[in-house]
Amino acid sequence: MVDRPTSLPVSESVDHGVLIPLDVYFDLWTERVGRTSATTGFRVCARDGSTTYAHGTRTIVNLGGETMRPTEWFEDHRAGFDRIQGPEA
Repeated sequence: MVDRPTSLPVSESVDHGVLIPLDVYFDLWTERVGRTSATTGFRVCARDGSTTYAHGTRTIVNLGGETMRPTEWFEDHRAGFDRIQGPEA
């Protein structure tokens, strides 16, 4: 597994709000950006990549503030998605 800037160490909250560091990484990447929506992928895995604890995708829709209808992404939003590239990049 290659360490990428999108890999973040994760902590687990247990009894009484105590944080215990876990030796895992959270990978996040862009799978697809459409006119009004985007799909990102994620994976929570062991630091060495040997075990995947969770994985999946999320799709978000950009809604206009006044209309609450799907609205095209601004260029700065698209640039943000471009910075989060997947494992195959």
